[in-house]
Amino acid sequence: MPVAITESVQREALCIFSGPENDVMRMTEVIDVQPLLASRLLLLISPSEDIQVEAANLTHESLIDDGEAITVISAIHYKWSLGTDYLQLLDTLTRKVQTMHTVSTLDIIDHWISITHPPLEIIKTALWNIEVRAGYKLHCIPSLYS
Repeated sequence: MPVAITESVQREALCIFSGPENDVMRMTEVIDVQPLLASRLLLLISPSEDIQVEAANLTHESLIDDGEAITVISAIHYKWSLGTDYLQLLDTLTRKVQTMHTVSTLDIIDHWISITHPPLEIIKTALWNIEVRAGYKLHCIPSLYS
């Protein structure tokens, strides 16, 4: 199944910390999604006017921003799963929007592990990079990988 992002997500300044292990926050590196788009591993979608209006209504009714709302409404419109770990967004979805399949970072990591069977050290490095270089605290790490 293809993975898609909205134009609003692409415009965001996506970056990771890229300094040495003892001071990862010293430098940052912009994440370039263009090679993924060029290879069609990632699709870029432009929201229709209807999606933009529905997203504006969702933004007005909740505390999520425009980009998140466009992503949610696009996923609903195309009947796609939504990749997010943003707990406030998930709470908003359960209260205001019909049932939607969501995929978390750990779901993606588990899928990667089950498909590629990487060595334990690679798994630990990936989890460390997610938490330290991306600045994202995973909610739950299976004990096997910690």
